[in-house]
Amino acid sequence: MKKEGLRVKVERFARLYWRLVTTGVIILLVLPNPFLSLKSEAVSGSFVSKRKTLGLFVPWTDMGDILGSPEAIDAMVRRLGEAGFLTLYWEVWGVGSFTYYTKIERVYHATESASEYSKRLSDALSRFDPFRVAVNSCRKYGLEIYPVIVMAYEGVHPASGWRLPDMNTDPWAVYTSFARQHPEYLWRGRSGEVSYWSLSYAYPEARAYRIALLKELLDYGVNGLLLDFNRDPIENALTYLDLSGTNRYGYEAPLVEGYNQKHGVDPHNITNDDSTWVQYRADNTNTLFLRELKGELSTLNRPIQVSALIFADRDYALKTLFQDWKTWVDEGLVDELQPMMYNMLRQSYPDFSTDSFSKVYEWTRRVKEMIGNKARVFPNLAATTEILPSTSKVELMEEAVARAFEGGADGVAIYSACGVYPKYLDGTNLEDFGARLNSLTDANKLLLKAGEDIAKARKGIFLPGKPRDLLRKAEEAYQNASQEFQRTGNGWSSALKCLGLIKEAYVTQDFELKMAGSIGGGLAAATVTATFLVRRRKRRRTGRKEPSRASFFK
Repeated sequence: MKKEGLRVKVERFARLYWRLVTTGVIILLVLPNPFLSLKSEAVSGSFVSKRKTLGLFVPWTDMGDILGSPEAIDAMVRRLGEAGFLTLYWEVWGVGSFTYYTKIERVYHATESASEYSKRLSDALSRFDPFRVAVNSCRKYGLEIYPVIVMAYEGVHPASGWRLPDMNTDPWAVYTSFARQHPEYLWRGRSGEVSYWSLSYAYPEARAYRIALLKELLDYGVNGLLLDFNRDPIENALTYLDLSGTNRYGYEAPLVEGYNQKHGVDPHNITNDDSTWVQYRADNTNTLFLRELKGELSTLNRPIQVSALIFADRDYALKTLFQDWKTWVDEGLVDELQPMMYNMLRQSYPDFSTDSFSKVYEWTRRVKEMIGNKARVFPNLAATTEILPSTSKVELMEEAVARAFEGGADGVAIYSACGVYPKYLDGTNLEDFGARLNSLTDANKLLLKAGEDIAKARKGIFLPGKPRDLLRKAEEAYQNASQEFQRTGNGWSSALKCLGLIKEAYVTQDFELKMAGSIGGGLAAATVTATFLVRRRKRRRTGRKEPSRASFFK
């Protein structure tokens, strides 16, 4: 038998390769998928009627131009309710004053030197109580409303070095009356220095003052209270922390004397970051305040929910602002935690500059695992372009919400309405924005979406190997979600995992197809080149004239 030449072998191999590839693709496209043993079940029947909560912060002082009348506030609340928001967190504090009709403190009133915008806010407050209107509108449209009170910020003291326009007319215009009248209740540092920004809850008088404000707000008929323990005396970034990252204040007389009596040591003679000293300050400031607040709330004839805005890292929260939120939950002092999921000016945890949304999942899960079901967890997500993680587009906020729910969140609280109403940051109208988030919050809608995506993926995912493996895992997650929703009403993690796996399967398949195309193209080029070289070698042996490359390809 005559021995085959190199050219014949190469050409035969190339023809065989392309036949196999073509036949394989046709089989995968036409025949049923033999690799998927799990069957996708149609989503029918009624699952446990449970949904995650969408909450939204409303900073009225930042939205005065579009919420400058009762009619405008009512219209906003109605549209937010129609878009699927269930809870509004209404900020009732300005800088050193308040934006509701308080009888304990000062209602904000612009001075002659105030900005034109501040004067418009002041004019609106002289005509109506925006918080009263908001409460009535929420009741009318079926939303819950929580007033937001900042726990560690009394405004700008004339001696602070900061200047706001109002202060040019009245140096005390943006500082609370109580703190002005009682400087003895302010934070004290190790060397006796005073922080003008914050009252110390080590003093019973300071606790009583803040509780009186909260009881005044309860008279509006609200559903709960949101206590903001995060917004704090920023001063100049990190100046209130020492080199160990510990709050350098908390040396007020009741704390120093109490610690000395309990431990037999003057806290001035130990390091500021001593764990017992940090814990003592936390126990006898914020935690003590919440215990007394719970006692006051227990005398009411209706339940009041208490929510706390916190830092998710327990150690960081404890050292920087004496937030012992694990104890708060264990003692039943709060019903809801809102771990902040974005970077503030001087916040060091977590670093949201990279891989942000996986961190939303990670930190949500950490908090949830630490407290279990003793309290709800509502990650606080920012709808703004100014801080990280970026949620400048609806799909980015959608991703952040999905990761929070996958981590076990009971809902989310978005900060703030400025980036959502009347349109989202990227121009998406409120109704479409709400519809996209509500596809994640409603158990039935989420499972329906997962089932539909599985059905589509069965037709679209045809490559063997990793793409099919991912689709198989997605179907397993879908089955788990179905069972969990029926059994406990809480299958969000599995359902969202299913959607993520489907997305990953498509991405993997696209990549492998591109790689296959590159390899196939390279093989075809190699076949042509090898054939050309074989022919050239043969001609040179026989002495025939060698054709040009152009003539070869004709």
